[in-house]
Amino acid sequence: MEKGAALYEQFMNSPLAGHLGLLNVEDQAELLGFVAKAAIAKPTIATNLVKKVNTAAQAAAMDKNPRGEALRRLDALPKEIREGLLNGRLQIIDSVLYSKRSGSALTALKMFQSGDSKVDHTRNLTSAKLDEDRWFLHTGTAVQSGVNATLLATDFGIAADDVRQGSFLLEVNGKKVYDERTPLTMFNTEGRTDVMQGYAPNNNPKWFEPGKEIKFDTEYPVALATNTNVFVQLFGAMIIPY
Repeated sequence: MEKGAALYEQFMNSPLAGHLGLLNVEDQAELLGFVAKAAIAKPTIATNLVKKVNTAAQAAAMDKNPRGEALRRLDALPKEIREGLLNGRLQIIDSVLYSKRSGSALTALKMFQSGDSKVDHTRNLTSAKLDEDRWFLHTGTAVQSGVNATLLATDFGIAADDVRQGSFLLEVNGKKVYDERTPLTMFNTEGRTDVMQGYAPNNNPKWFEPGKEIKFDTEYPVALATNTNVFVQLFGAMIIPY
């Protein structure tokens, strides 16, 4: 089977059929070239492709969840990851990266650290990095705090005033998502009922690569109150193996 025909079969039968972002520029040209020739004898080949592409584009545009954001940004992924999505080896799911830490009497706090291990209900990253074959599209962040001598017994909610007076840095592999002077006041959702407590969207979603260090570092002008705990959640879409 020629390459164009093989691409057509794979593209039309993929779990993510119709999403042209799965193909690089050369493969898109190969696919469309095949369809243009084959449609002369069998017009339904072109019709079926157009239907698939239009249906996929409309579904992605309507999907406001992180997975929909990811589907609209497939072309930013490496070829091998797009191939994994095309052939069904990989899938996209909504996901959250999170960390809870005690900030009691501290003026600075690193929410993800290189010495971290995954701990149930506390954090879900090892060494502040994504596992192999995981790619994460960051679409929003929530910062919450609470006061309790026991971290896991803390009732987290809108960050307290002393937390919100601080600033933060979000960085992946040395590339800044938010620089170190970004005020934590952006996570103040008091009086709002349309979003979860402490949530702010990322209006310029970025892909996080596996094996690259993720930093979420905070600083405060005065030491946080005794027994203050901080909870950071990074919302988005994760690419994982099936």
